[in-house]
Amino acid sequence: NGGLIDHSWAIGAGSNSIQVPGITLETLCRRYLTSEEIDQIDLIKIDTEGHDCLILDSSREFIDRLRPTIIIEWFSAFDQTQADAMFEIIASLDYVALYPETFQVANASTPSEDLLLIHQTKLKDFLKGVL
Repeated sequence: NGGLIDHSWAIGAGSNSIQVPGITLETLCRRYLTSEEIDQIDLIKIDTEGHDCLILDSSREFIDRLRPTIIIEWFSAFDQTQADAMFEIIASLDYVALYPETFQVANASTPSEDLLLIHQTKLKDFLKGVL
């Protein structure tokens, strides 16, 4: 889930930082999974302490090809502008955000710990299966 560098880490703490190479979600999957395993991915969980949208945005083609169910964190430090941007990215991927507890359509004004993202082409079947 993003993890902590050490116990003194806090939002905005800049004195304890490390540099790590970044890779895309697709690169990560291709490094550790076969093509057959990648084709079977139907659930992705992202919890990266406020960086979830960056992962979604940088993985557009990969996500569009697989159209998995996605669970993302609604980072507690997001302000309304950041929440609006998160919902814009979700919509631009043709996903619908649901509250995981109720399966009701989520909105940027009512925060939740997490969001359940379902591709628009799968939403009707998904809701039939859970409601």
